[in-house]
Amino acid sequence: MAGRDAHDEVVASEINPEQMEDKSNLGGGTVRTKRLFVAIELSQEVQFAARLTCERIRRSASIAVHGEEVARLIRWVSPRNMHITLKFIGNVEEDRISFLEARLRDYVARSQVHPFEMNTAALGLFASSGIPRVLWQGVNGASQGSLIELAEAAREACIDCGISRRAENDRFNAHVTLARIKQPGRWRHQRPRRDRPRMERGGFGGPSSKKDDVLKQKLKNFADDFAALGSDEIFEVVDPEPKCNVDEATISTHQFLCPASMTVAAVSLMWNQIDSGGNPVYTCLSKLPLAKAG
Repeated sequence: MAGRDAHDEVVASEINPEQMEDKSNLGGGTVRTKRLFVAIELSQEVQFAARLTCERIRRSASIAVHGEEVARLIRWVSPRNMHITLKFIGNVEEDRISFLEARLRDYVARSQVHPFEMNTAALGLFASSGIPRVLWQGVNGASQGSLIELAEAAREACIDCGISRRAENDRFNAHVTLARIKQPGRWRHQRPRRDRPRMERGGFGGPSSKKDDVLKQKLKNFADDFAALGSDEIFEVVDPEPKCNVDEATISTHQFLCPASMTVAAVSLMWNQIDSGGNPVYTCLSKLPLAKAG
């Protein structure tokens, strides 16, 4: 599997809530936009199984042994927000959304992908420089081909609408994000997000504190221990693909996994918002049915 998708939706904690419904002043007028992405929504059965998987991991010694500091950095995704992203789009002007929806509907139908069964599968970690960022669950290989075709259909529809460029790196990796891992030092001050100067953000020139370095090492140890369980044949660890700019460990386990299956019969155009408490809210704007088997 490849590393993190270029189209993967932006983590809610990393963006200003004002970005979620952008108002740009163009030519003296106000343009309202919505932040969109295309996804496969999960059935209630798959959501429930994913929640059980998360609970098993949360209570496991592989997390507890590294202490409360590491546990607090792991932000578990609410099951109702779990999905498979096919294409992250970004801010789209509201008066263009109906045209985008029509093109997506057309391209999905023309893909000739019929409703198919999808099973959740291996667990994996996305990491940068050995520091885990995302814990995810993959899907079975039999459904990968259909998901890749649907992702390509969504990409081509966005290109047709002038939203994406053909040269963009949209490497697709079908996965369900179970948890995001906060990076130490990303924000070192708790002032409102709009008041934080750029230099205070980790990775933009701000100095790294000793506490940040200790936490980063603990996260690396957690990722190493999580993957090293493969030596006990609980996990099967797959090396990252060559030339991949993101470290990745793929894990198969009988200890944590609660497998589930669902029939994929439609693609969803989703609106990504932030509520008053700073939590992501995903709203389906339209269902785009797959081609019926004839």
